[in-house]
Amino acid sequence: MFKKLIAALFLVVIIANGTGSVTAQLDPEPIHASNSAMLNMRWSLDSTTFVFQQNLYLDTGGRDFGVHTASMNWYAYDQARHEVTRSDDYPFQPILDTTQKQAMQLAAIEGQESFVFSSPNGRFLAYLAEPPTDWCDGIDVCGRPLAIYDQAVESFQYISYVNMFNSTSYVTSGDISDFEHDFNLVWSANSSTLYGYTLTSGNAPLTFRITGFNTSPLVLTVQMLSDGFQVQNESVAADGILAVSSDGMRFLTGTYGFWLYDFADPSKSKQLADPKVWIISAIFDPQDDNVIWYINKFGLFRRDLTTDQEVLIDASINSNRATNSSPWFQKAVFAPDLSAIALYLNGNAEALNQIQIYRLQPQATPIP
Repeated sequence: MFKKLIAALFLVVIIANGTGSVTAQLDPEPIHASNSAMLNMRWSLDSTTFVFQQNLYLDTGGRDFGVHTASMNWYAYDQARHEVTRSDDYPFQPILDTTQKQAMQLAAIEGQESFVFSSPNGRFLAYLAEPPTDWCDGIDVCGRPLAIYDQAVESFQYISYVNMFNSTSYVTSGDISDFEHDFNLVWSANSSTLYGYTLTSGNAPLTFRITGFNTSPLVLTVQMLSDGFQVQNESVAADGILAVSSDGMRFLTGTYGFWLYDFADPSKSKQLADPKVWIISAIFDPQDDNVIWYINKFGLFRRDLTTDQEVLIDASINSNRATNSSPWFQKAVFAPDLSAIALYLNGNAEALNQIQIYRLQPQATPIP
């Protein structure tokens, strides 16, 4: 029985500008507890399954997380059955034979291979590849380059960009085993755009946007968002990707400082929150790209981007930390269909770390 850290039942009645309400919300459902930290958390595209790993190390000293593990260190939670199962391998890794992996030049380090992220339409695979032979003398120094494999024509290309020195560089990552912190890729729902964040071997963060997946032959364009973009006459450097709209034309960025950028109409780009307020997770509403949901230290919010009306959905789901040793929700991952949120509770010195599932209830009345 997991130790419950939140009261048994909350009845949440929300008032925003005098209007708007939601149904009662039950406590999050604890599904896993451990002294170990959790990482590599992700929902399936259909929102039926949530997977994660523990930050484990083998007795031999090597780490046991990544695509393949030796201790069944992949946990998969089934929403319908409320059950957790375990496996050695990443449940969402596409099934690839040796010939395909060789054709892709899929990166591998000491038996561990790169995560592969399939586009929603199933045509493209995004992953870290082995570098060209003439690229770098020391792979451990240079990391692995990002690549796109087109299954329709069975060919791949490295992702490169023009850097600040006006020379060509590859988008790289120094680690193939941790897609949360070092190698995070997010496809738009229509498969037209790939957003990503990588941390190079030199700990340089790269945030980028790749378009051109509807061209034939395939001609991909890379925009380095970490180099900065203009929002209301202010230069903003993206520091990761919080959420992507279904058509790939808008994205949310900013851990400290919350920004919306609109590529279709840059004049609609804007700052959404005070830089002092930490946003741990966000999502565009799957039914309406003009609505976003997000979590900060004050709670779970819903916001209309057209009117800028903001509604507090549940104040108990927040990233606030009462003291430095208090348990707190450090991470959150929204299900793509917005049916649930997976929460990572950092127990700190007072409790075990937990994964909890919070189910969003239907709106009782539409929010104006």
